[in-house]
Amino acid sequence: MWLRATTVGAPLPVELEHLKDGKHKYAELELFGATLVLCDFCQADFDSYAPSYFRRTGRPRFSKQMHVLRDVTEPAMSKDKYCPNCNRRLAFLRFLGHALETADVDENKST
Repeated sequence: MWLRATTVGAPLPVELEHLKDGKHKYAELELFGATLVLCDFCQADFDSYAPSYFRRTGRPRFSKQMHVLRDVTEPAMSKDKYCPNCNRRLAFLRFLGHALETADVDENKST
């Protein structure tokens, strides 16, 4: 089994050690109509994103909107491209692109 998006950004050495040592549990999740794979820590930390980052209201909290599709029982690193400017993996940028295309907040609308 390979991991599509274990981390949002480029893997840090400590994250690779945690993966090797089995310190986290991983799951494939559905959020905003797209899928991504996150470790348990990243799932819990996902609510730290400002809702405006995804052009969402943030209600309910993102963690409450996530649906677990399956547990990733044998996680492993996979190669992925990443942006050196924002340190985001291509898998996450694709997820972000989908989230922005399906946003529930209209930025052009004046309040």
